[in-house]
Amino acid sequence: MRPMRLTSPPDDDLASRPFEVDGVPFRSAPLGGFDPTEHLVVVKPLSVVDAYRELLSSFENPAMVELGIAYGGSVGFLAIAARPSKLVAVELRQERAALLDRFIEDHGLAASVSLHYGVNQADRPALAEIVESEFGGAGVDVVIDDASHLYRESVASFEVLFPHVRPGGVYVIEDWNCDHNIRRLLEASLAKPGTAEHGWATAVMADAVPSGNEGELPQTAVAAASLRERGEQPGEHEALIPLSKLAVELALGPTDPASGIGAVHINPFWVEVWRNDQPLDPATFHLATASPDPFQFFDR
Repeated sequence: MRPMRLTSPPDDDLASRPFEVDGVPFRSAPLGGFDPTEHLVVVKPLSVVDAYRELLSSFENPAMVELGIAYGGSVGFLAIAARPSKLVAVELRQERAALLDRFIEDHGLAASVSLHYGVNQADRPALAEIVESEFGGAGVDVVIDDASHLYRESVASFEVLFPHVRPGGVYVIEDWNCDHNIRRLLEASLAKPGTAEHGWATAVMADAVPSGNEGELPQTAVAAASLRERGEQPGEHEALIPLSKLAVELALGPTDPASGIGAVHINPFWVEVWRNDQPLDPATFHLATASPDPFQFFDR
């Protein structure tokens, strides 16, 4: 899916930098700007790359699923850094990342890395079929959701894939705070009349830049809705939900061991949902039961 990076690392962490993993060159470009046909671009700051190195050090040859291929750099980085027994990646776009295909061939990774294009992360039957065909019921150790960063789509993927995570495994949801960061960006840009940023923010607030278009972030609609005066366009944004709601909901999971959620760790970059040893039925697993809400914090 279209890459996005609006977490809030230090300014110097937003710079594009080359880095290597076991002698293999990559480029960290959190704000993009590099030709993905010439560089294997990881659309993440180096601080996030380093955090992944630490997280993956807990696993030896893990079975992995990544949602979102984008330019292919993240898949290539995971394949080298984690040495997975199997890495399955899913992408919404039909167009293949040619440089990633070449990278897989050049490094002899065809047996361990499997790519599925044209698959929406919210397509539950498609995801279930991919997991079954690729892993045959053996389960996975690590799932990384770096796809749409939209609430409903992310919930759909979680409900399908989390029951397949082995005890001791982890489900990572990146950019859980993206809507908050875009909202702050809109506010800051609106306070700078006469600048290009102000023009962009004004257009977003006026819906002159439809969310979801190529080059535009779907989350701008969520952030803009939170800044508008309520009542101007009643009902227009009722369906928009920030992804942060999912992070807060998941935090309730460990209150019930039967949820399958052993621990939830939240940092500025992602949410880690760690699997306990309770059995889960993929056919009946739902977020509402995994994160029980007896005191009705949420509108479900």
